[in-house]
Amino acid sequence: MGQLLGGDNLAVTVGKAGQVIDNNPWTIVAATRQITDFNFYRRGGNCPFPLWLSKEDGKVANLSPSFLSTFQSALNLTPSDNRPEDLTAPLHAEKIFHYLYAVLHSPAYRERYAAFLRTDFPRIPIPGSRKVFDALAKLGAELVAWHLLEHPDAINIVAGGARSARAAAWFGTDFAMVKVAEKSRELADVQGTDDKVGKVFINATSGFANVRQSIWQHTIGGYQVLHKWLDDRRKAGRSLSQDDITHWLRVYAALQATQKLMLQVDQAIEANGGWPGAFSQNHPPPDAATLAAEQMVQKEQLKAQKKATTAAKKRAAYASPTGAGSLFDDLEDMAGAAGGPDRPKSRATPAKAAGGKVSGRAVQLNGLNDGQVMCAIRRVLASAGRTGSGGLSRDDLIRSTARELGHARTSPALKVELDTAIRRAVRRGIAENSGSVLTVFVKDIDGYDRAFLRQHLLALVSRKWTPALDVPTQFARSLGFGRAGPKIEPVVVSLVRASMRSGDLEACGRGVERRYRRTSNRKVGTS
Repeated sequence: MGQLLGGDNLAVTVGKAGQVIDNNPWTIVAATRQITDFNFYRRGGNCPFPLWLSKEDGKVANLSPSFLSTFQSALNLTPSDNRPEDLTAPLHAEKIFHYLYAVLHSPAYRERYAAFLRTDFPRIPIPGSRKVFDALAKLGAELVAWHLLEHPDAINIVAGGARSARAAAWFGTDFAMVKVAEKSRELADVQGTDDKVGKVFINATSGFANVRQSIWQHTIGGYQVLHKWLDDRRKAGRSLSQDDITHWLRVYAALQATQKLMLQVDQAIEANGGWPGAFSQNHPPPDAATLAAEQMVQKEQLKAQKKATTAAKKRAAYASPTGAGSLFDDLEDMAGAAGGPDRPKSRATPAKAAGGKVSGRAVQLNGLNDGQVMCAIRRVLASAGRTGSGGLSRDDLIRSTARELGHARTSPALKVELDTAIRRAVRRGIAENSGSVLTVFVKDIDGYDRAFLRQHLLALVSRKWTPALDVPTQFARSLGFGRAGPKIEPVVVSLVRASMRSGDLEACGRGVERRYRRTSNRKVGTS
């Protein structure tokens, strides 16, 4: 992730197994220049693969020697033709990136290898000729530019600007987000039969017109993109600004271009021999010994990079006027790992960290669930701790949390809800109230007493079946941690096993279909 901090790198982010999001066809791929949330896709996490790796003396393309050698051989190129940073070279790093990005957006590829894509990372076929490589790389470059909203046609889209009469456009004067058309359902005022066009209302009088239903229903990573973008802002109680409208229209145009380009990718492959004829049949994957040797070199490079990063963090901490530990502090807060040394476990017992009660199931706060509010409270308190303020009064914490959740002002009703949420945060060990000053109490999962965590888990899992994949994230967020991650997830697994052995939980299904529920004879407290 550190490779993407500068914003000038490029990465393809994919999910490991398509079956996790139960999405057919496979769609868990995207391009990014920024750090992405672990839950970028609906389930299963995402794995970013940066194009460039930073080194002390510059950067190096994140492409293995055996992979490059295979490419050169298949395309009848020499090592001198491969110039990673020269965009005019016959073979360069971005061109390879664009080629593989196009392949991953081929509908025929997704259908042909559907069974493999459901269970593992995608494999990239080697091009069989310069012609197919150049054609796919060109289309891949278009896809990347659109998905990053860097395409000139995307940049030229502005809310209220001059556009074709048939183009998607905003209508109305009310910008309040009150409702969003239902997912996968038909739009309002639909016209046409095959290529349906309609409207997306965000309230009674305003919304987006000339919206094609096929684009409205376009999904990536298990999310219906246009619907989710609007619905997230509705849940946050926001109104749309002109910049918001412009952004939505650009995303719409990007999805429209994506559908056209995906068809062109298949056409280019068919024009060059189709599947599998357009790709090399004479270049098998490298053997195990070659892969092991390359992985060893990569490990050594990562070790050297980590040492350099650690040294840079120490220098930054020494020079920082605010005392920030590193550029990663904000991300660590989201995972509940920021701050100084942990409090002793003895302080985070159920009696002290949770007031003798365990956490209840999620409640709603103006469209936000309990986990989102707990995460916001933890982030605000952690930020206050880093600035050296020592903590916040209850009123200051309420105002800051409201802003963190996207509210421009704190209404009396919102204040009451947040005050109640803060009390829950104190009972859960997220916050400590000492002399009317609130600070972060338990900084990471290790600070909690195991008995409390088990009670908390049982309170979260209802008597209705809960997907096993959802439990770690729900558990983490209810304690104010943005994600489960490598520290919290093993704890949840251990707690689940212990609860099943004691008969407090029962399970059904296997793999991604596994679910849990609390047994009917188990009683737990709620808060």
